[in-house]
Amino acid sequence: MKLHTKLSVSLVAAGFSAMLFISSCSKENSNIPLPEIASLEENSNMRNGVLLIEYLKPTVGQPGKGLFPDGWSGKNNEYGISNGRTLGGNPSLPWVTPLPEPEPGPAGTFITMKSTSNLDGAVYSHFKNLTPGKKYKVTYYVSTTSINHLIPQSPYVASTPHAESVKIHIITPVTMGSNPSVGKTLTFANQKDQWVKDNLYFTASNNSADFEFISHSYNGASMESYTNVYISPNAVEVVP
Repeated sequence: MKLHTKLSVSLVAAGFSAMLFISSCSKENSNIPLPEIASLEENSNMRNGVLLIEYLKPTVGQPGKGLFPDGWSGKNNEYGISNGRTLGGNPSLPWVTPLPEPEPGPAGTFITMKSTSNLDGAVYSHFKNLTPGKKYKVTYYVSTTSINHLIPQSPYVASTPHAESVKIHIITPVTMGSNPSVGKTLTFANQKDQWVKDNLYFTASNNSADFEFISHSYNGASMESYTNVYISPNAVEVVP
C-alpha cells in the first residue's frame, strides 16, 4: 500500500515537471519570429500582408546638383534633386517662392530640370513589372520655379524666368513596327511657383516602358529656367 502511494506521488510529480517544461518551451518559442512572418514584415513591398508591385521609382533622394533618384537619369542641361526651399538643396540658391509639399505627407524631394532658350532639359525613367494588355494610370506633379541670379557682367541680380512648358511622354516598346507613344504638353502660363497635378493613361504592350519629361524655356529667354517633377511611391495604378 505504501509502495503504491509512493509510485502515485512520483508519477504526479513527473507529470507536473513535464507540463512546466512544455509550458516554458512554448513561451520561449513564442518569442522566436517565424521566417515567413519576419520576411513579410521586412519586405518593403508588403503592406498589411498585401504585395505592392513597384511600377515606377519615386523621386526620393539626397538633394544635390547632378544627383538623380534611383531609377532616374538626366539629359542635356541636367540639374538634379531639389527640395521645396532650395535648388539642388543648396542654401545659397533658394527658390524666390518656396514650393509647398505636392501632396499631404513628407514628400521631401523632387527632380529639377534646367532648360535654356537653345536647349531643352530632360529627365527619364522606366516603368517595370507591367502586364501586356493591361491599362495603367500614372499620376505626377510638375512645377516651374525661379532663383535670383547674378546678371552676367553686371552687379545686379535678377530672377530667372519661369519655364514655358513641359512635355510628358510614355513610350512602350513593341516587337514589330514603330514604338507607340502617349504624351501631352502642359504650359505654365498661369501656374507658376505651384504644383500642377496631372496624369496619363496607357496600355502596356510589354512588361516595360520609357517615361520622359522635357522642359522648354521661352524663346529668347536670357537666362535658364527650372522645371520640377514629383513622383510619389504610389504613382501608378492599374485601371479596371
